[in-house]
Amino acid sequence: MEAAERIAALMKQAGLNAKISSIHVNGWFGGYDKLSTSRLLFDERFGIDIEQSNRQIVFVGDSPNDAPTFAYFENSVGVANVRRFQGRLAGRRSM
Repeated sequence: MEAAERIAALMKQAGLNAKISSIHVNGWFGGYDKLSTSRLLFDERFGIDIEQSNRQIVFVGDSPNDAPTFAYFENSVGVANVRRFQGRLAGRRSM
């Protein structure tokens, strides 16, 4: 975890967004995340408004980069390895 935090810090210093995942560090330019891209996917590919369909959707995630999506969907499930990130998931519900 210490190495992942250092990598994320270096990415942020270089101007990237960075989130620690369960298996790697995600780095990207731009103001998007899994929630914003999920909105686009559901709308553009499936014609589904996730605002209206929130209760019918189940989100499954495994790491801190999933935090916005965990917080948004009423039916969110964290797989077992997400427990090691307890306390690092902003906006999370109980684990």
